[in-house]
Amino acid sequence: MKRITIYLYLGLSFAVTNTHGQTISDAIRYSYLNYSSSARNAGVGNSIGAFGSDFGAISQNPAGLGWYRSSEMSFGMSMTNYSTDAKLEGEGNQSFNSKEFKFGLPSIGLVFNQQPVASQWKNLNFGIGFSSLASYRQDLYYKGVSKGSIMNHFVEQANGNKPEDLDSFGSGLAYDAGGIFDDNMDNNYDSDFTGDERVVKSQNISNTGNLNEISLSFAGNYQDKFSVGATIGIPVLNFNSEKIYREDDTGPDTVQYFNKLRYDENLDASGVGINLKLGIIFRPIQALRVGLAIHTPTAMAISEEYVNTLTYDFTTPTGQFNDPQASPIGKYDYILITPWRMIGNAGVLIGEVGFLSAEVEYVDYTSASFKFKNTSEDPNAKAYQIELNNQIEQELKQAVNFRFGGEVALGDYRLRAGYGLIATPFKGDSEFNKSYSFGAGARIDKFFIDLGYIHYENKQSYLPYDVSNGNQPIVDTQLDTNRFLLTLGFRF
Repeated sequence: MKRITIYLYLGLSFAVTNTHGQTISDAIRYSYLNYSSSARNAGVGNSIGAFGSDFGAISQNPAGLGWYRSSEMSFGMSMTNYSTDAKLEGEGNQSFNSKEFKFGLPSIGLVFNQQPVASQWKNLNFGIGFSSLASYRQDLYYKGVSKGSIMNHFVEQANGNKPEDLDSFGSGLAYDAGGIFDDNMDNNYDSDFTGDERVVKSQNISNTGNLNEISLSFAGNYQDKFSVGATIGIPVLNFNSEKIYREDDTGPDTVQYFNKLRYDENLDASGVGINLKLGIIFRPIQALRVGLAIHTPTAMAISEEYVNTLTYDFTTPTGQFNDPQASPIGKYDYILITPWRMIGNAGVLIGEVGFLSAEVEYVDYTSASFKFKNTSEDPNAKAYQIELNNQIEQELKQAVNFRFGGEVALGDYRLRAGYGLIATPFKGDSEFNKSYSFGAGARIDKFFIDLGYIHYENKQSYLPYDVSNGNQPIVDTQLDTNRFLLTLGFRF
């Protein structure tokens, strides 16, 4: 099934069309995670939760902290290549590729090991660290010819409203710039476009930012049979999106009066939250480990600042006009509640040869919700909060993700591989995004080094704007992410 939606969890969300600015895409973007913060975990497809003893696994199952036999310090480095292909659907349109490189520090961890004397608890461990849960970096560009104009969208948005009541970030800008007009003064608006003209459209999108988490973890190993653990997570968010959308009248059809337009959107978001992760791992026999982890929703306080500008260039018998219009600087604070998660882990040791591991993750995207701060004073904010949360329940789904991996031991050295199937959040979409990974490492005395590589594939279709007549510019995109990780560690 082809995925056509205006909501991209990679950050390509639809233009702000209300005074609050929040959309379902924000809930998806800040809820869609990956766990490849350490090279070892990435090398086995982020499936190492049942084995633990790796700081990258604590974000999945904190009980893995209980298997540490010594204190440890680790830190990671990464280099990521983001490659996006984008094509505006239409005959003769071509695909454009955009690439971006990023260096980062995906993890820093410190584990303190305590071995109680005369106790059934073999280890009582405390961990503190920093992990990267998501990256929002992406550059995208497309250009081609298709029917219609973003002005058709602004006309639909404006109809039924007085000029002074138009959205100051969308239809109000189009009205002030001369792109839409109400000649009959009856709150029914028109533009230079009937809806079927073919014009050249292009857009540059540049997204940056990360979702990182500071974690405080505690775990204990009871008689080498059970390990139980808990993590208090403090996610820290930053996200920036800059979009430049253009149209010009150099296509196959001529639009009377219209020459070209440019619509810019800029958004900055930052936030901090808190969550709790609880986990248990059971080892019935030496070769088998099974685990379960529950992640509570994250309550995240987010602050947004956004501004849009629009220039509409047109020529009439009285002259040429292109008066740029800018929105006010919008600021809004709100609370986002992310979904519940449940992760089942399993791992099998194959003698001294290595291990096989698997994870199943359940994510209830329908449980995400927004809580606006001014609903008691602003009935419009309360109405929009209800509308947005209903939209989440209606359009998102309960998703199941699968991750598999394995490691081969060759003396002090390790070879790894993994595979993942990550479900999309959208109801009615049964396809999976895929990941492939490889890795290697060495354990020498109190020092270890791990190298990991993981490749993510993500296909999606994007709508820069929506209109009811069906002349919507569908952009097919594929994001390929290639991430290389290096983790160094010392035991003490």
